[in-house]
Amino acid sequence: MEGAGFGAKQLAEAHRIWLDMLDDNSTIYLCGSGNLIPSGMRRLIAYVIKNRFVDVIVMSGTVLYHDIHETLGRNHYQASEYER
Repeated sequence: MEGAGFGAKQLAEAHRIWLDMLDDNSTIYLCGSGNLIPSGMRRLIAYVIKNRFVDVIVMSGTVLYHDIHETLGRNHYQASEYER
């Protein structure tokens, strides 16, 4: 499948990387920027951490800000195309 075009090549590469990650000798990094929390990925990140799917987390400082922001009960809103 790695010789195929369009998305099949990336899918085959992702599968190969996933198999490499299952090796016990691998160190798995989770990297991200500040927009992960407001885009709705907070629960997924928490799940990955709680279930020890990653060994190292590298995030920008804005992730901490956004997480605290939502923990305090404040929300992020997405404007409609008419409000922009």
